[in-house]
Amino acid sequence: MPSLNRIFNAARLALLFISVASSASAQLFDGPTMRSAHRQGSPGRAQSDAELRGVIAVDSRLVLVPVSVTDKNGRTVDGLRADQFTVFENGVAQPIVAFGSEDTPASIGLVFDLSGSMNLSLPLDHQAVHAFTELTNPEDEAFLVTLAGTPTLVLPFFHDISDIQKVLFGSKAFGSTALVDAVYLALTEMRNAHNQRRAIMVISDGVDNHSRHSEHELLRLACETDAQIYSISVVSHPRTLKEASENSAGRALLREVAVRTGGRHFDVLTGEDVTRAMVTFVELLRNQYVISYKPTTERLPGKWTPLRVRVIPAGDESQGYHTLARSGYYAPSR
Repeated sequence: MPSLNRIFNAARLALLFISVASSASAQLFDGPTMRSAHRQGSPGRAQSDAELRGVIAVDSRLVLVPVSVTDKNGRTVDGLRADQFTVFENGVAQPIVAFGSEDTPASIGLVFDLSGSMNLSLPLDHQAVHAFTELTNPEDEAFLVTLAGTPTLVLPFFHDISDIQKVLFGSKAFGSTALVDAVYLALTEMRNAHNQRRAIMVISDGVDNHSRHSEHELLRLACETDAQIYSISVVSHPRTLKEASENSAGRALLREVAVRTGGRHFDVLTGEDVTRAMVTFVELLRNQYVISYKPTTERLPGKWTPLRVRVIPAGDESQGYHTLARSGYYAPSR
C-alpha cells in the first residue's frame, strides 16, 4: 500500500485560485467569496488565469465559488471545463466569467474534541491527527482548538504543523462538551488566515452539552465565513438511549454544517477508515475548481442567497458526478 506522502503527492491536483492584480481601489470582502474586478475579454467567455492576473478593479462585483467534484465512486475529478458547469443563484443560471485552477497554500483549522464522551475513540482520533500532519503541505498554515467544558485556542496560526501532534501527545478525555462553542471559536480564528483557501477539520463525536452559542448562531457564522468545514466522527456504541440520541443529533449537526459550507462529514469505524477520510479531505481541498460569476438576480441585503452548482460529464451522462460547494451566502448589507 502506498505511503500517505505518496498518496498526497498523487492527490495534489490543480486547485483554482483566481488572483486579482488590482489597482489601489481594489476591494476584498470577508464572508462570501466576493471580489471587485473588471471583466475583460469577449462577452460570455470564461476568463483564463492569465487574463485574471491583469484585471483592473472597478465597480462590478464577482462571486467566487470553490467547487470539488467527485464521481459515483467518490473519487475526485479533474480536467473539467468551464462549459461543463452551471451555477444557479436563487434558481437562476448565472453567466460564468472566470474559471481556472492553481495550487496554493491553505489555511486550516483543526478542532479536536477532548471531552469525556471521546474517551474510547481517542486512539483513532490521534491517528487522524497523525494523518493530518503527514498529508498537509509544508507551505500551509494551521491552528489548533481543543475542547472539553470550554474551547481553547491552543495554537494560533503557525506553519510547523507537526507541533499539533506534540501538543496532543498523551492527552486524556475528560469533562463535558462545548462543541458548538469550539467550532464557533475556530471560525472566529479563521478571520486571521493569510491564505485564500480555507478549511476547518473537526474531530468529534458531535455530542454537545455545554455550549453557550446555539446551533443557529453557529450555522449563521459558518455561512458568513469563507471556510469549508469538514468533520470526522468515530462511530461509537452508546450505552443508553440518551447517549444514542445525543450522538445522532451531534453527527446530524456536523453534516449540516458541512453541507452548508461545501465540506463533508465522515463517519469512521477503523484506523483504515480514518486514514481514508483524511486522504479524501486533502484531495477535496487540493483538487478544487473556483468559478466566478457576476450575479444577475436581485439580492436583498443581509438575506440568504441560495447557490447550487451542477456539472455535466463530457459525453457520458450516466457518470453521475457530484459537486461539493457552499449552499449559499448572505448577501452583503452594503
